Amino acid sequence: LVNSIQGLNTDESSLIGEKALIVDKNLDMLRLGIEEAQVMRITPSVERLH
Repeated sequence: LVNSIQGLNTDESSLIGEKALIVDKNLDMLRLGIEEAQVMRITPSVERLH
């Protein structure tokens, strides 16, 4: 991927860089959502123990 980006002109590589950042942010949001869902799934079972 890096070699492919290096072969592009400045505008194209800039656009791909921006899109890569958007994908990274979306992945981070998905990971956070999964972590929150796991916490919510665990929390009710812990509350039942008290």
